[in-house]
Amino acid sequence: MKCIPSVFTSLEREAEERNDVRAAGLAKFTQDHRFVMSLHMMCDTLPHLTELSTAMQAPDAIYTTVKPLVTGTLSILRGLQSMPGEAYQSAVQRVKDLQAQGFNIKPPSEQETVKFREKVFNPFMENIVNNLEGRFPDLPLIQKFEVFNTRKFPDDNSTSHREEDIKMLAEHFGHVVDKTLHEWRQVRESIADSGLAADKAMEWVTINLKVSHTNLFKLAAVGLLIPTSTSDCERGFSTLKRVKTTHRASLSPPVLNAILTVGMLGPAIEKVDINSMVKIWHKEKPRRSQL
Repeated sequence: MKCIPSVFTSLEREAEERNDVRAAGLAKFTQDHRFVMSLHMMCDTLPHLTELSTAMQAPDAIYTTVKPLVTGTLSILRGLQSMPGEAYQSAVQRVKDLQAQGFNIKPPSEQETVKFREKVFNPFMENIVNNLEGRFPDLPLIQKFEVFNTRKFPDDNSTSHREEDIKMLAEHFGHVVDKTLHEWRQVRESIADSGLAADKAMEWVTINLKVSHTNLFKLAAVGLLIPTSTSDCERGFSTLKRVKTTHRASLSPPVLNAILTVGMLGPAIEKVDINSMVKIWHKEKPRRSQL
């Protein structure tokens, strides 16, 4: 948004000095009030979406923090629907300033401004809000896993602390409610003073109580398996880019999956016994070369 005059100038020079048809087309397309207004509109919106995306890319992001982040972002976006941000409000004046600087751009009329608001701004904001709501349909249920967060246990050791949350989780995932509640009451007393966050408390349950507290174990396992952070996805894409190069584009899905699994979850190369692996590989079937 700040460097748009430089973009206009560069495109015009490319079109004039090099007879670049594409640059000429882009210069005409960008020097339009609708382009400038769209740019200002996105400058009000995208920073909030970027902050949400960045927070969810953190390796230690847990689902119990998703609800406040998403609801906060949705609240801001809904506010922008009714009252556009500063950047969008200054868009018309920006077009006038660009025209004053000598660029071939015409400020919008009042009718064109209203039309842009109805045909572009409102649908854009509505689609973003709907898309964000559609991506997190189970936020209220997911938030119930915060029951495992011992840092939010009451100081008075209340015996009924968050039992409604346990009931809802047990019912939703098909567990016996009474047994799950009984197991929760026992475990709650054991971890009350541990100071564990929700994910660490659930990890403790899955490690130590798999046999003795089967219902609560299953709930904790579900809580740990719910994907929240996008860091693993990003790491997977990066690994895939390194593995499946133009020279290895014909790797079969099973082989590619095995390589990606080793690349992402395997031990450090210094700890791998390459010689023993090569010997096993040679024993599987006759090879052209022999050790």
